[in-house]
Amino acid sequence: MTMAPDNRALSLRVSVTDRCSLRCAYCAPGAGVVKAAEKEMLSFEAIASFVRLLKARFGLAEVRLTGGEPLLRPRIERLVAMLKNEGVTGLALTTSGQQLAARAGALKRAGLERVNISLDSLNPNTFAELSGGGDL
Repeated sequence: MTMAPDNRALSLRVSVTDRCSLRCAYCAPGAGVVKAAEKEMLSFEAIASFVRLLKARFGLAEVRLTGGEPLLRPRIERLVAMLKNEGVTGLALTTSGQQLAARAGALKRAGLERVNISLDSLNPNTFAELSGGGDL
């Protein structure tokens, strides 16, 4: 195994979608954002293949799934299971949390180890204002 050039374990952040259910001013301007067609997004197989390569060649130690909102990617639990089957440790996901309650159990069963919930405020009114109507 070859380590990253500075001998530290390598980590990877993978954006699995450009979709998001929130409309935060800093990433979803009022004019809107042109979304990629689903066929233009990396397939789960391509992501797993890239992870396999990085793990074998550079000692990949951690993968974080992000977006947009990764829970909007259909069948994201399948990708989590695929990465877990590749031997990825430190498998994490960053989310707004809007769909987390409904999906947490399936994600855990698929092998997800950590979740980071991105919040701009713990005040419900401020959160709704900053996120364009999100539910804290």
